[in-house]
Amino acid sequence: MKTRVKSNEQRADDEKALDVLIIGSGWAGIGAGCYLQGKKIHNFKILDARDYIGGRSRTIMLDDNKRIAELGSSWVHVAKQNNPMVGVLKTLGINVKKLSKTKEVESNDEVWMVDGTKDDGSTTSHLLTDIEKEKVDEKYYSGSTGFHQYQQYFQDNCDEVSLRRILDGYLETENFARKEKAIIEWAVDSEIVSNYSGSMEDLSLYYWNSDLSFDGIDLHLARDLKGGYGSLVEKFSRPFKDKICLNSKVISIDWNTSIVAVTYLSSDGTEQTLFAKKVIVTVPLGVLKAKTMNFSPEIPEGKMEAIRRIGVGHLNKCILVWDKNEHLPWQDDVRWIEIISCQGKQGWFTEFYRPKTVRGRVHKILYVFLSGKYAEEMERLSDETIQEEALKSLRSVYEDVPSPKQVVVSRWGNDEYAKGAYSFNRVNQSPNDRRVLERPLKKRVYFAGEATSRYYFGTCHGAMLSGLAAAKNTTRSFPFNLW
Repeated sequence: MKTRVKSNEQRADDEKALDVLIIGSGWAGIGAGCYLQGKKIHNFKILDARDYIGGRSRTIMLDDNKRIAELGSSWVHVAKQNNPMVGVLKTLGINVKKLSKTKEVESNDEVWMVDGTKDDGSTTSHLLTDIEKEKVDEKYYSGSTGFHQYQQYFQDNCDEVSLRRILDGYLETENFARKEKAIIEWAVDSEIVSNYSGSMEDLSLYYWNSDLSFDGIDLHLARDLKGGYGSLVEKFSRPFKDKICLNSKVISIDWNTSIVAVTYLSSDGTEQTLFAKKVIVTVPLGVLKAKTMNFSPEIPEGKMEAIRRIGVGHLNKCILVWDKNEHLPWQDDVRWIEIISCQGKQGWFTEFYRPKTVRGRVHKILYVFLSGKYAEEMERLSDETIQEEALKSLRSVYEDVPSPKQVVVSRWGNDEYAKGAYSFNRVNQSPNDRRVLERPLKKRVYFAGEATSRYYFGTCHGAMLSGLAAAKNTTRSFPFNLW
């Protein structure tokens, strides 16, 4: 057998090659960096095109320089021991048990029914009572004859279709009144579309809910932790912050040889190349779909087909901020304001969240959540129009809502380095597509991120776990014993 002799140039590349190069400093990239640091593999770097660490976990300071808002990640979902994000909190000395105990338990969530429009253009609406809400939950959503059971039957017994098609079939099973149909649309939009970020027309009947969750409560970090998600990711990455290079946009990955060459635009606009024995790509799925990074050789067709099939969802926020002394018409203990629209588009400025602090201090902030196709549609509007739409919806149930002092809008679909919020299971997609996406290219280029997670897609903990797994896999072929 002939042995390939390396040129002097190739030997030089080998000598200066990093052990691992990570692309992206979101939770997958930070998780990978944490693993390598913990295993005392210090010859690694992280490149990120953004000017901040965290990717889609982005916290901003509001105009008053006192309050913060989350443009992306908001919650540590189900804060139990087996959630790696709880480990992150504990590593930073944050008392999760104390936060969980002091977290608001009682909340007066308000669900409003907008019945119609009067001759003068004003709306008629009423607040659902607790008894009415219980009936809604039992009869139209989670009860034995509700939509959840109905779609479960078709998951087990019919061909793959969209969840929208099944919902339309459910609405035809009985002679539902207009208000009843609106209630069902609201329940499904609030419980499914808002959580998975995909429109009903795109969500897979078979696999929309094939993910897993931990048992426990949710912590809203902008409320429960000073500094929010931005502070969390910054503090957690501090031990290897010197290895993170921001404003470094990767433009090509050449994995044709055992040493991978990664070319990027540095902060001064010049092209630079780094060499690495292993590369971990953690960019969002939307970026892989857009092919903004050139792979040489190209990504194999089987992996590209999986990339095309997995859905990229949209979820955006309009954040309304009032002066701390402003009088607002809702009660101080209200957490969620839900509007059931009988005359408009359900999901179009109908879901509002109010982040109280654990000490009950009122922040005078409302988050408006839009998901799926309506989140996409919102991105095409100006901030002024978005504010008008949000206030129009609020004023349909509260008479005196003052104009906010500040409005902040997220547009993750138009974000060059995100191209969407997070992934979901689309019609005609198989969960195996996520495994295909995760598989490395010749044990040189590895993939991580929430979209590669079979069971925890769409979450920070899913991203974190994928980064830890990818980093662990890269070390298995190193020519030394880590353990």
